[in-house]
Amino acid sequence: MKKKIKNIALIYCKINYDSIETVAYERTLAINRFLKKHFQGLIFCAGGIHTTALPGQTYNDMHPDFLIIGEGEFSFRQVIEKINSS
Repeated sequence: MKKKIKNIALIYCKINYDSIETVAYERTLAINRFLKKHFQGLIFCAGGIHTTALPGQTYNDMHPDFLIIGEGEFSFRQVIEKINSS
């Protein structure tokens, strides 16, 4: 499975965005740790209900490049535009 994840990430990812639900928090954290270990150039964004309710915990555990609090549809687009312009 690690090889499949690595191949998929190499082909498709520049940005990893997680819309985190509390019930999946530990699994999301494990996946993020794996991706950070193997893809140092990947940009990490965290959003979703868990991030909105507990932004400090999300930031301290995951160390994302961006936190998106509240409704993220417009904010995430702004993040992508900012990344693409720099």
